[in-house]
Amino acid sequence: MNSLGNNEHQTFQEADYGLHDHLEVSDGDVGIHQQHVVNHIHLASQLPLIPEEYRSHDDQRPLLLVDHETGDRFLYALQPMKHSVFFILIVELLERFTFYGYYYTLTLFLTGVLSPDWNPGFTAVKASSYVSASTMVAYTTPFVGAFLADRLGDYKAILVGLMGFYIPGIFLMTLTTFPVLCYGRAFPTTLLAIAMLVLWPLGTGCLKALINVFGAKQFHPLLQSSMIESYYVQFYMTINVGALVGVCTIPILAQRVANLSLAYCVPLGLLIIGLVVFLAGTNRYVPSPPNHKDTSPVATTAIRTTTAAAAAAATETTCHVTVSNATKGSHKKSSQGTASVGARPCLGCIGGRDSNSWIVPRHCPENKRCHAGDLSRDAR
Repeated sequence: MNSLGNNEHQTFQEADYGLHDHLEVSDGDVGIHQQHVVNHIHLASQLPLIPEEYRSHDDQRPLLLVDHETGDRFLYALQPMKHSVFFILIVELLERFTFYGYYYTLTLFLTGVLSPDWNPGFTAVKASSYVSASTMVAYTTPFVGAFLADRLGDYKAILVGLMGFYIPGIFLMTLTTFPVLCYGRAFPTTLLAIAMLVLWPLGTGCLKALINVFGAKQFHPLLQSSMIESYYVQFYMTINVGALVGVCTIPILAQRVANLSLAYCVPLGLLIIGLVVFLAGTNRYVPSPPNHKDTSPVATTAIRTTTAAAAAAATETTCHVTVSNATKGSHKKSSQGTASVGARPCLGCIGGRDSNSWIVPRHCPENKRCHAGDLSRDAR
């Protein structure tokens, strides 16, 4: 083996391949930290690192995933956050603003604090019971969204939740705050109950089960899996911002700036805008891809093998590669082997059909050099 230095420490970057991975050299041993290469594809310069079968050659969505059972093709963008997820985050922001804007004023409305001349006249206990029941339905009905998604797909199920339940529910709730629209008769308690206890919480439950997952599905499940963590950080930040602004804004509008009816029109109007934004991104969304478990192990291995070979071609040396040796249902100790960085790993190094490891190149179990000629047809 060619030593890259004795008692020295060097760090260099493979910039020519658009990677952000480093080879750390110490005492002649090289630890290749490139696990995220194959699951963080976000630059055009990284496309040559992945197999041809995972490239769509589409300028907007160059990453490809094929469902081997149905033959369906799914195209992914290099920057999903900018390409499609942005629309989903806007909807979630406005939905949380709407939910908490209504939620934190309903008790005051039902008891007549915010609208002394027009209200259902509930006692504090009854008003609290209504609000609690509405919350209970919202948090126990996400399965409705899952049921719809299984039959309609995530995108259509979200539209059903918004247009069939959520927006009609808050529209009716807002309608009950206008005495003129109710012809000045007795307060429409039944209409309020339908909106507050059925439509609104059902819509909330549907979105809770779907919209965050739909956003995560905009990322390629193999080539961009490490980017999903960052997505969820931004997703929950969006939730908190929307909730905070809604809690602070609507009660102030209802008590000091305007009356309750006009205050309730604000979240209603914003959620309708959110629906329009969501529809505007229709052509950018990726439909529900096949389950990750359905992905062929050989295809997964091929991605990682090709990526490792392309990245390794930047150097013409031989090094020790330290990786984790994964086995079915258990993990053994990390072991060390010898492999040629300038050549493709052999079948033993990439694990073959029985490998569950996501790390490449894997160590050679026979402690031998790897050569391109040793790669079996099954691994290609």
